[in-house]
Amino acid sequence: NNALINNSIANISGGSGGTGGYHDSGGVGGIGAGIHLSASSNNTLAKNFIADISGGNGGAGGDLGSGGDNGIGYGLYVIANKNIISNNIFSDSNVGIYLDNSDYTFISDNNCLESNYGLYLYASNYTEILDNFCSNNTNGIKLSSSNNNTISDNICSNNTNGIQLDTNSNMNNILGNNFSYNNNGIYAISCQHNNFTENILGWNDNCGINFTGSTANNLVYNNILFNNSINGWDDGINNWDDGSIGNYWDDYTGIDSDFDGIGDSPYNINGTSNRKDYYPIIYYNPIIFKHPSDITYEFGDEGYTLNWTVINMKPDLPLTFNVFRDGACIMTGKLLLFMNEIIINVDNLELGTHGYSLEVQDEEGGTRSDGVEVEVINIKPVFISNPADLTYEAGSANNNLSWIFFDNSTNDPIYTLTRDGIPVLIDEACESGTYINVSVDRLLPGNYIYTITIKDGFGKSKSDIVLVEVTNNAPNFTETPSDASYEINNSHYLIWTFSDISTDNAFYNIMRDGEVIISDQPCSSNTPIYFLSEGLPVGTYIYSIEINDGYGKSKSDSVSVGVTNFNPTIFQKPSDTVYQEGSTNFCLQWTFSDFSTDNAVYTIRRDGIIIISDEPCSSGVPITISIDGLPAGIYTYSIEIDDGYGGIDSDIVSVKVLEAASSFSEKLAIFSPIIIAASILVGSISAALFIGFFLRKRLVETPSKTTQREEDLKKIKKTKKINQKKDTTSKKTSNKDIDKDNEIDKTMKKSKLESKKA
Repeated sequence: NNALINNSIANISGGSGGTGGYHDSGGVGGIGAGIHLSASSNNTLAKNFIADISGGNGGAGGDLGSGGDNGIGYGLYVIANKNIISNNIFSDSNVGIYLDNSDYTFISDNNCLESNYGLYLYASNYTEILDNFCSNNTNGIKLSSSNNNTISDNICSNNTNGIQLDTNSNMNNILGNNFSYNNNGIYAISCQHNNFTENILGWNDNCGINFTGSTANNLVYNNILFNNSINGWDDGINNWDDGSIGNYWDDYTGIDSDFDGIGDSPYNINGTSNRKDYYPIIYYNPIIFKHPSDITYEFGDEGYTLNWTVINMKPDLPLTFNVFRDGACIMTGKLLLFMNEIIINVDNLELGTHGYSLEVQDEEGGTRSDGVEVEVINIKPVFISNPADLTYEAGSANNNLSWIFFDNSTNDPIYTLTRDGIPVLIDEACESGTYINVSVDRLLPGNYIYTITIKDGFGKSKSDIVLVEVTNNAPNFTETPSDASYEINNSHYLIWTFSDISTDNAFYNIMRDGEVIISDQPCSSNTPIYFLSEGLPVGTYIYSIEINDGYGKSKSDSVSVGVTNFNPTIFQKPSDTVYQEGSTNFCLQWTFSDFSTDNAVYTIRRDGIIIISDEPCSSGVPITISIDGLPAGIYTYSIEIDDGYGGIDSDIVSVKVLEAASSFSEKLAIFSPIIIAASILVGSISAALFIGFFLRKRLVETPSKTTQREEDLKKIKKTKKINQKKDTTSKKTSNKDIDKDNEIDKTMKKSKLESKKA
């Protein structure tokens, strides 16, 4: 609650390091600081001039020891939260402004010049860096291990890097800045999830934006990049558009056939990761790319300006501009460059609100305009008592914030209180010198920013910020189920148990594959939660449970459950069958086994044509089909068993039906040996010769039955092999099938032998 205003601090150096002992290095030089702010919050540092701050010289080394390192000089060294740093000049130091583990700092309208680092944040979060000018430094702005900061409307020029983010500086917003005339406009190392938007990056010697290989998931869109040696470079994995709009690249060569302002083809980003801007911007008219915010300042203060940045997309055609204050033109001129700055000084205005407007017109009649208000006020209210940051346990009571303010002139003063930017009390009456008390009980665990703004009734206001932390430990699982699987039509229990101190309002949700199946069910610490997985088809399912303790803290767990189904197995199969036409009592029989057969059916085909379809069947019960009554020929029977849950097994069998032996030639061939023998015995040689001649002629004309059978068996074997290849779902040939083939081979050999004997 202190103010340090209008001071000049210069030529400060840290103490020298001591001389080292024998063979020892010299001591490190001391730190020099124009202002050192430590463990002190809610202070304002404004309108100070701080220059030529250096660290002490390192001490000399002893004997063969080396000299010590020089100390570091800081214009402003801060190790504290919630301070305001505005309208200061820092020059010729190692670091202009240095924040070390300092959160919720507001830094605006400072000049940081001629230093190694203009503005440096180390392990500092939730800081706002607005409207600063950082020039002729190694790094204009640098963030190291700093998260959730906002860097906007700054000008960083003539630096090695306009801004550098490294060492896990994540989730920062960098918007509306001008990073031009540097070596790199934006340089990022080892950082993720930062947003870069509405920035101007021009005339940088190396890259407009340079992402190293360790960067990832940063979002770059709606920026203007032009006249850089390389506009964009990415060795990491970053996104160069937001899915609908990308960036303006002056070296983009694509076209915009539908004139929607987005190029038809992607812009290729330089670098090793082959990233692309899929929605490159094409501008056709002059753009007021950066416009100033409304300004409020106290009467008599100085150093306030309005800054507009105007982009001329056709620099060969100059733009005309006019600036108006309260309706009267106060400046006019021409804009001849691609990027043009219009700066208007608004010091020394009378009390009240003044309207400023800018109008820009091109030679083709296109116009752009922008307006802003400048308010000049008198003395603001002053807080004479305000609360410290507060931490309490969830569920506890009597947690209050209290303020007292003082103001000589009030007219029905009021205050507004916001929590995280959302109003909780609006325009409540208050009095100078009287406590304002606010309860902050019954909050969920988390961090909250309370902001109170006092308005004195004459247009003057004063704000204060307090951090409130509500603590609570998250639930912790003491029992979780392992991944599991079970056979279809069965079930499986999942059991979780958790522990937590605060669970009066605890509840849980269970999701299966991302879909909520149990919602907001009450639960208690150390009481098991049972869930039965059942009635699911075959597949793999991810069950997730989320325990919420009712105070905003939650814990989740996931488990994989597989529902399986084994294919049916035909363990009893018929052999290939041969019978003579007209024979009876021939059939084929199969028996299968399966665990899940409530809905099992079978289908039988003969020569590919279904003869029995979707007939119910059961595991272990034979399936029998008659094959009697078939005419002579070769038939292929196939069976397919479907267990009703996607499991299938099949089998193929060949059936050969022989012609009935009833012709005269066949009968005569059977009895001819007996007739010949009888003729020889009775001496009728002529009859024997006649019959032998006759039989020889008939046997030549008609193939022997043995030869015909041999051909039939060859066909059966060939048909079996073809059917085995076609059946892509059948199992490997069983030992029984091999025995069948061996039996066929033996039969063929026997037929050949009988043929030779005949």
